[in-house]
Amino acid sequence: ALMAFYQATNGDNWTINDNWNTEAPINEWYGVIANEDGKVVDITLLNNNLTGELPTDIGDLTFLTTLMLGENSIGGNFPATIANLTSLEDLILDGNSITGTLFTEMQNMTSLKRIGLSDNNFSGEIPAWIGNLTALEDLSLSTNNFSGSIPSSIGNLTLLTKLKLDENSLTGSIPVEIGNLTNLQIIEIYTNQLTGS
Repeated sequence: ALMAFYQATNGDNWTINDNWNTEAPINEWYGVIANEDGKVVDITLLNNNLTGELPTDIGDLTFLTTLMLGENSIGGNFPATIANLTSLEDLILDGNSITGTLFTEMQNMTSLKRIGLSDNNFSGEIPAWIGNLTALEDLSLSTNNFSGSIPSSIGNLTLLTKLKLDENSLTGSIPVEIGNLTNLQIIEIYTNQLTGS
């Protein structure tokens, strides 16, 4: 799965790709952390000139808790197999050109604490099931093409400290349930078509 990821994102041209595609232990591959059983738990390759797109094989890395690939040039569709990563706590893909929607299978990713999908080309509605991800502390969906209304179920995310939905095409009113989010420190919902008080 790691090599499929390397090839799909043009690993030979990454800014740093030390020990990838070699016989070196996986823990010595740049940006990769494996646990003591050799299972990959962390891939962090921020701002590292990744291009291409995420392969479906990414869903085979089911022990991942951290996937941080922000500030690259990854495009293509958001692979549905990402929903296999039910141990994932950090999904950080900000600053790429990924298209797709938040698909229903993601509602099982209940370990997620941080979702960072800002500055991509995601579309569709923010689904009501987002309220099932009650471990979320940071939900950042800014600067995409999300439409529809803000779901009232967002009020279930009582651990949220950051909610960023700005620069989309959201409509309707701000749900009163946002008042349940007593831990919020940052809320950004500007540059939408919201109405009401």
